[in-house]
Amino acid sequence: MAVETPVVIGQSYALPSAVMNQTREINVWLPPGYAKGSQTYPVLYVLDGGQDQDFHHISGIAQLGTIVGTTRDVIVVGVASMDRRNELALPTDDAELIARYPTQGQSDRFRRFIAEEAMPFIDVRYRTSGETALMGESLAGLFVVETFLKEPQMFDAYVAVSPSLWWDGGQLARQSGAHLRDHSNDPRTLILTLGDEGEMMQAPMDVLTANLRDHALPGVKWDFTPRPAESHATIYHGAALDGIDAVLARVEAAGGQIVGKTVPPGTSVFGWVTPAQGLFQYYRFWLLSFGLYVPVPAPLAPSFLRGLRPGKVFSGAPSSLISSEDFPGLALRVDGPARAQLRKLRQQPKTTGGEGSWPVT
Repeated sequence: MAVETPVVIGQSYALPSAVMNQTREINVWLPPGYAKGSQTYPVLYVLDGGQDQDFHHISGIAQLGTIVGTTRDVIVVGVASMDRRNELALPTDDAELIARYPTQGQSDRFRRFIAEEAMPFIDVRYRTSGETALMGESLAGLFVVETFLKEPQMFDAYVAVSPSLWWDGGQLARQSGAHLRDHSNDPRTLILTLGDEGEMMQAPMDVLTANLRDHALPGVKWDFTPRPAESHATIYHGAALDGIDAVLARVEAAGGQIVGKTVPPGTSVFGWVTPAQGLFQYYRFWLLSFGLYVPVPAPLAPSFLRGLRPGKVFSGAPSSLISSEDFPGLALRVDGPARAQLRKLRQQPKTTGGEGSWPVT
């Protein structure tokens, strides 16, 4: 007889809030290995993060990055929404919007709840590193942009997917230059993306990105990626995956810099390989396990090239390197004799001891 056990992926809290004058839902996902260690972790705060909203979706993406080693381990905190226009939208003078959404415009209060109650609650109960990121889509994306502009010190990184900058006639985008001029030069990351969503969404995004080009200080690392193949309904999954990859990227073992985060030479950033072999073995793992086409991020390409050895694992490897138009780096494609070698190597077990690595052939 089958034994039934529940699948538990996290913890949910009913947090009494003096700021909101009600109890609020907070959900937490912890990376694998959290309970066994003592290290601290960055925290990704997800708006619309209720159990019936985007918590499971985004924590699943974080879990995938952790399992396959493409991103750093992270604690995911879902902050549930109850009245989105009230909590996520800034005040408007538009009579039509006020009539349609009479409770709108309390985003500042919701921001205070996150800063004064939700974040301290998490920091007390979990081993947080102090590094934080905020992610949201649509109206939640508007909240992300507003927070970045008005309270930039609140988070280290911001991911706004299809932000509803049309709200209040695009006023926030028009005011963004003035907000940016008031910013300090502390390092911050802002990731923006938008699908094919019409002029009402695109026009204020164009205003915002123009102001970022003109007024963002050097400490601000920002990126806008158009996604013309996506709609407002389809954009979030791929954009969230890319956003998490950007703000929680691992860096090469030889030392390097990604989104403003620097690691010293020799730092092991892949948990199951040695610093000396990390980059080479990591991409080889992907080739052996999941396929024969693997994008190599541009900052990692030099070390990857140094790790390739023609006549060993990758027969004629240098000639197998091709440009990738849709990825800012290189890609490896293996054909011919090397393909047979990879099939054979796939049957070999991973070595054990220390941090481990695939056997060098």
